Amino acid sequence: ADVQGAHEGVFGGWSDSGSANGNTVTKDVPPYVLAGRNPVMFEGINLVGLRRRGFDASTIEEIKDMYRIIYGPGTVAEACARIAGTFPQSEHRDNILNFITASKRGIIKSAV
Repeated sequence: ADVQGAHEGVFGGWSDSGSANGNTVTKDVPPYVLAGRNPVMFEGINLVGLRRRGFDASTIEEIKDMYRIIYGPGTVAEACARIAGTFPQSEHRDNILNFITASKRGIIKSAV
């Protein structure tokens, strides 16, 4: 990632990585999210960025639902399996799942 304070090997998905500048980033930042605080934590999805990029309301709601599962009870691996079995195949679903499964350091924790 091109984020100040990031450890070598930490990478970010399509997110609001600008909010992480100058903060400690030790975990990977998944796609479509807002990340802030110090250390950097998940603060929700990037609604403004999604809308600017033409995501429709139903897709945005689906992304929100996926992150509710990821940051809900259980492990991230369990959440990924649930998402893969519940949501239809789509570019945004695959981006999220592929990013998380490729992460070597794990993803940022939730602040919400």
